Amino acid sequence: MAKASYDPTQYEGVHAVGFIFARDFRWAFREQPKADLGIDAYAEVCRDGEPTGSLLALQIKAGESYCKERTERGFVYRGSLRHLRYWLNHPLPVVLVIYSPSQRQAYWQGISRDLAEATHKGWKIMVPFRNRLDEAALPHILEFMETGSVGRQASIDSSVVDPAVVVLRALGTQEIQSLRDEFTLRTSELVGDLTERLWRGEIAIQEWHDGMRREIKTTFICQYLLAKGGRNLMTKSDYARIGMMVGQQYKSLDVFVSDIVEERYKHIDVRAVVERSRLYVTCGEVAFEMARASRGGTDPEYINTPDGWRVGS
Repeated sequence: MAKASYDPTQYEGVHAVGFIFARDFRWAFREQPKADLGIDAYAEVCRDGEPTGSLLALQIKAGESYCKERTERGFVYRGSLRHLRYWLNHPLPVVLVIYSPSQRQAYWQGISRDLAEATHKGWKIMVPFRNRLDEAALPHILEFMETGSVGRQASIDSSVVDPAVVVLRALGTQEIQSLRDEFTLRTSELVGDLTERLWRGEIAIQEWHDGMRREIKTTFICQYLLAKGGRNLMTKSDYARIGMMVGQQYKSLDVFVSDIVEERYKHIDVRAVVERSRLYVTCGEVAFEMARASRGGTDPEYINTPDGWRVGS
């Protein structure tokens, strides 16, 4: 049977979303006469009835079929890498909207590399139940348009530094270069082993991806701490700098994941893939040099005490 050319559910979704933007946001809403690749409409920010030129691209998925796969936190949307690449490279911020006709409710999620998760057949993203598209969503969508983030930035604060401090103290050497060399070697071996296990089919791509993100974050934290002189000497700007660096590495890792999923390494020796994964450990030296520069180019002197490592005066 030929697919119907008119889908009333999809049109209901587009018009329902347009009504929300007009009523709750007071924004201009422009439906695409002919849907672009993954873009159904554009919304323009208006202030006091005046268009500002600030635009948001919308992909609207209407129907209960998009609400079937869910977790305790939200709906799971799955898509093709072709669409994901298009959205991530789009000059405008892109928001995915899922509309439930039975609930007459729309839910939204900003498309970003940090939130997209690779799968064997493509990718997926969580659309939280709490992300209802209504007046309360306005400041969050504006924040996404300005920063490209929906609350899951690669931010670093004191709550996640503790594991790195433990690693630092456990290395058991007083010389900074030895600390760096030993830590880099350990992490490089761990990352290489993780990639080889993926290649042998012993772990899934998501487990590898999560493991790589964890080691990247720990590497950058530890390298920065080594040069800075420990957590007690860290400032808010230091945490922001680490977060920025880790975020850039996450984006690069997502490209690496896409290459693996699309089998671009299918005919390449596994050693080359392992070496690429280890580059993320080597890049951690950037964090060390940035922290060292903030100390005026000097290295801290670590002293081993019964209470652990501390920085000498």
